[in-house]
Amino acid sequence: MPPMEPIEREDFERIQDTNLKLNILFSYIRNINDALIDRKEGCDKRFKELENRKWKDRSISTVTGFLGGFFYWLLKGWSGR
Repeated sequence: MPPMEPIEREDFERIQDTNLKLNILFSYIRNINDALIDRKEGCDKRFKELENRKWKDRSISTVTGFLGGFFYWLLKGWSGR
């Protein structure tokens, strides 16, 4: 459903027919719902990629932390002799 043109509050209040007002509100709500569903589908892929990346980043930082600590220990041991 294509985006609907906004309706001004004054124009909406001038409408006397209750059914027409309800139809307008329904159309707007449906349009918003469709937009949210489309956005959710697009974001799901990004969120899954970010969640997977979290584990990769955590693993890399753990390994480099251990390696950095090991090299520091080696250098400290050599300089102390």
